[in-house]
Amino acid sequence: MANAGAAVTFLSPSEGPDDRFRENVNVLVQDLPFSTMTLRQYTETSLSQATSQIPDLKLLSSNPTLLADREAQRVTYSGQQGGHFLEWEQVWLVDRGRAYVITLTAELSRFYTIHATAEAVIQSFALD
Repeated sequence: MANAGAAVTFLSPSEGPDDRFRENVNVLVQDLPFSTMTLRQYTETSLSQATSQIPDLKLLSSNPTLLADREAQRVTYSGQQGGHFLEWEQVWLVDRGRAYVITLTAELSRFYTIHATAEAVIQSFALD
């Protein structure tokens, strides 16, 4: 998914002129359309949107987890976007009418190389 509205984006360094995709981790804070939206509703909506944006999306996992000591969802999927074969991992939570989403986007061949960096961002995430 695109990182429009990202509060912060971390980009991997370019590996030279042949590096056509910069792996990234971003944090998105999104005001929800109604303040009573549940984590389950947000998950269903997010997966539906991802499927419409990535026609060949393959859902690899979707599991409950914790983020900032709150109920959250961790989702991993792969697909092709912009001529790149990518894998995404997202962790999101819903709190007081907002969704907080941390997304790792990487080429399939680089996903596990930068996964530890993304996991450090996820583990450091906190809410007031």
